Amino acid sequence: MLGLFSSRSRRDAQEYAKELRRGLRESARHGRGRLHELGVSASDGAHRVGHRIEDGGRRAWELTEESAREIDDRVHDNPWPYIAAGTALGLAIGYMLGRR
Repeated sequence: MLGLFSSRSRRDAQEYAKELRRGLRESARHGRGRLHELGVSASDGAHRVGHRIEDGGRRAWELTEESAREIDDRVHDNPWPYIAAGTALGLAIGYMLGRR
């Protein structure tokens, strides 16, 4: 039993502890590097997604403006069908709300 606490055993345990600390430091360094790479990759992905959303929003706004201009032009060229449709829709909604 005394052999467990001999100076050689202590030295072996100390060397083993040093190896463990070195291994842990190396693992931590590798982990930090990998986390940095992942962070950069995620940041790049977020920027790409942001640009896509921005481009999509801009395109949707352009299409909406274009559609509104076309409708405005058609209504100015021939307003009576739109007046009739608006009146019919208003009467139908008024009738349904009046029944309650």
